[in-house]
Amino acid sequence: MALAQPQQQKSTIKSSDSLTVTRTPYTHWIHCNRCYEQYINKKRHFYLLACDHMCCFECVENISETSINGPQIFKCPLCSRQTRACKLGNEMPPHLKELFHPDPSLDGLNTYRIIAFQEKHQKRFMDYLDRQYNTMQDRKKEVIRIKELARKHYQQMGELKTERKHLEKRVIAIKQQRKEMEENRKNKRCNSSETSSHSSGAKMPKTPPSKNVTSEGITSFSHHSSSSHSFML
Repeated sequence: MALAQPQQQKSTIKSSDSLTVTRTPYTHWIHCNRCYEQYINKKRHFYLLACDHMCCFECVENISETSINGPQIFKCPLCSRQTRACKLGNEMPPHLKELFHPDPSLDGLNTYRIIAFQEKHQKRFMDYLDRQYNTMQDRKKEVIRIKELARKHYQQMGELKTERKHLEKRVIAIKQQRKEMEENRKNKRCNSSETSSHSSGAKMPKTPPSKNVTSEGITSFSHHSSSSHSFML
């Protein structure tokens, strides 16, 4: 059994009815139990620890580079145990490599042990994918909420711009009215001052008070009948 060769990346099979079927490599569930990097990406070295955890080289703490009694010693980042480790690959010992067998029943292996190991890690990885999916859905809802909020704010901004333009026009009209009122008041004051100056400069003739003349109290000549005189004055 070859373990996670590069050619195990997703392959496409064309069936007789022209349907395209994508086959996922059986090693997709092999992942770092700490950072969830997948083994099939071939970006890092992976180790199987004696505590049954799998970790990438970036996540394990290497305590001993060499060991007299066997493989290297690492500190598991999940259970904090100091454990032996075996690098994943085709050079693994057979009793460890068989844990990754795609169909152990075909080779008469300990099916229960292998399936239990694989199901444990598959469940861990599926739980991680579920959490990622739920997080993605929550973020999607948050994006929708933020977009709706942005749309409302944009609409309010448009309404405020329209109101501002309306108020600016009103301010201009009020300023124009005030200017016209000031000019009218100035014109009225000028006209009033000119009228008062003309009135004060012109002399009106004095009119003696009228008296009611009656015949009472007036001395008159006495009339005497006499002959006319011959001289002339």
